[in-house]
Parts: sequence; C-alpha cells; structure tokens
Amino acid sequence: GSSTTVYQFVNSRCDIVPRASMNQMRKEHAAVINGPFVYVMGGYDGVQNIFLNCCEVYNIHKNDWKYFAPMNISKCAFSATVVNKEYIYTFGGYDGQQRLDAI
Repeated sequence: GSSTTVYQFVNSRCDIVPRASMNQMRKEHAAVINGPFVYVMGGYDGVQNIFLNCCEVYNIHKNDWKYFAPMNISKCAFSATVVNKEYIYTFGGYDGQQRLDAI
C-alpha cells in the first residue's frame, strides 16, 4: 500500500530512525537526493486511484517536508536523476492510461 511514513537508516549504529512524514500518501514515486534535500515526485496514492504530479522536498537538517512546484503531468513508476546539482529530470512512467517515453 501507499504511505507517508519515512525512516532514516543510521549506518554507524545499524539503526532505523523515524523521520517526519511526507504530506502526501504515495507509492511508485521517484526520489532523488541533492545536498541536504530529498526530493519526492509523483506516484500513485493507492487509495482513491489518483496519479500524482505533486512534489515534496525534505530538509534533512530541519526534519520537515514542504511542497514544491508540481510536475507537468501526473505519473507513477518512473525514474528520476539530478543533473549538475541543479536540475531534476524524470524518465518514462505511467499516467493511468499509457506508458510514457518522455523526459
């Protein structure tokens, strides 16, 4: 199922620590790390059959989530990467009707 729950694995202690929950319940989303921020994009809510375009950013120093600019289309099951520490690109996915091949 989908969830808002977030955990951090602390390698030095081999421990799992709960962190602030995301704002939007989601699954089959993409996530990337850029410096002290974790970006989570899109996905599927798994409850109301809604494909998501909303995006959130997690600040590891403040332990909080904020919404940021949504993607142009709602999709799940896609890949994402950070380029030059400035841009996030997404690849492929599914929008509820078709497989996507766009970047």
